[in-house]
Amino acid sequence: MSTRQNASLAYFDFSGMVEVSIVPSGRGSISSARVRPLSFGITPAVHGNTITFSLSQPRNLSVEVDGDIFRNLHLLARPIETDRPDPTDPNVLYYGPGVHRVGTVLIPSGKTVYIAGGALVQGRFLVSHAENVRIRGRGILTQYPSRRRSRAPRRPAATGDALSRREPCARGDALTIEFFRNVKVDGLIVTPTGYTVLVGQSQG
Repeated sequence: MSTRQNASLAYFDFSGMVEVSIVPSGRGSISSARVRPLSFGITPAVHGNTITFSLSQPRNLSVEVDGDIFRNLHLLARPIETDRPDPTDPNVLYYGPGVHRVGTVLIPSGKTVYIAGGALVQGRFLVSHAENVRIRGRGILTQYPSRRRSRAPRRPAATGDALSRREPCARGDALTIEFFRNVKVDGLIVTPTGYTVLVGQSQG
């Protein structure tokens, strides 16, 4: 538990039936593979250095090779996304595919934050003393690569948005929601150095 391990992550959206084929890097022939949760009853086939299995519905899975439970593959197979927001909408903060280093972004009332599939947002979001906020998408929200928490300057979600004079909490969580009403967080992949989503003094 106290030793960091490298693991892999992949994600895709689908409908119907798909066949998944996995070739682990840096390995020769594979002796065995296991797909968790075991309750899903997915039995992979192994041929040489390739693992295959089928999916007929969305699943979040862990694929283990030769009994290695730490250097596993986190595979997120999710339903086709619908109702994407308009990137040109002034009330939408849109992060498209690519890497975005954002520091700490304060999200004002009435805004939708959207992280598209293929986007990697390095930083953190703060919803403080606000209402009616949506944070969603299929991309990744992560912290800075360093083990030290980032002290990048706070930025508003859009030019001209007023920031509260009250200094928000200085934690290093990926998403902090405090003193708010009516917020929804959905669909993101979050890999934090602190907590994933910290919520307090809030409703709805």
